[in-house]
Amino acid sequence: MKNILIYTFLVCLIACKQESKEKENINTEDKKETVSKKNIEEVFYKANGNEPAWGLLIKKKGNDLNYELKLDYDSIRLTGKAELIKIKNSKTIQLLLHKKENKLPLKIELVNEKCNDVAGNVHNTSLDFHFDVKKRYLGCGDFVNNNYLEICKEPITKTNTNDSYVCFTENQNKKLKIWVSYTEGGRALKVKYKGQDKAIDLHYIKTEYNDRTITSYYNEFYEGKINGNYTITHVGNWDYVTYTRGKDNKKFEFTIDHEKNPWGSKPCF
Repeated sequence: MKNILIYTFLVCLIACKQESKEKENINTEDKKETVSKKNIEEVFYKANGNEPAWGLLIKKKGNDLNYELKLDYDSIRLTGKAELIKIKNSKTIQLLLHKKENKLPLKIELVNEKCNDVAGNVHNTSLDFHFDVKKRYLGCGDFVNNNYLEICKEPITKTNTNDSYVCFTENQNKKLKIWVSYTEGGRALKVKYKGQDKAIDLHYIKTEYNDRTITSYYNEFYEGKINGNYTITHVGNWDYVTYTRGKDNKKFEFTIDHEKNPWGSKPCF
């Protein structure tokens, strides 16, 4: 009887050690797989645009984002670390592209909205940004990973401290001038007429893409009411504004003034 108990104990002991070893091997393999996954670089986000042609590729390795941005038909190439930051109460995400030269990061606003590229393909985000102040780039992109919000940093409150300005002159009346302020992502915020004391708020409606032409629509709000609407059109290096006055539907058409430092940090008046 005693021998049977000893034999049974030894069998159980060997079985337990075997099971423990198997679990240890499984855990080791899991750890190797986890480490392997951390070292794998996966495509995270892709975007491109035209006039001039550009492309953006962001890859994710562990919790790090690395980007490659090609501008002006690949004549300019930037690489470095990327960051995503949520913006409170907005469908916009701020993308920071850090430069290896330790300069200020390039800021791009990704808007979660339907975006049609020049080929007619539908994408989930639109981009609008500037490089070297005067160069404007527009396009569409997609997150490959649907869990992209998990890697975003804490939400920030949207500020307009780095707005840029573009001045326009009315086509029929050269004395009638306006400036339009834009966010870093290229979305219009306000319009001001020369001679008036205050700027007027613009409320974004939508953007349409048609070959080389990008058209954005805004409502003008004055004293809390819609007072008219603006259509802002971008074609190559040219920008146009059409204002439709609400009370009589009269249209005023403006063209960019290239001599007034377009996309500068200060308004022209």
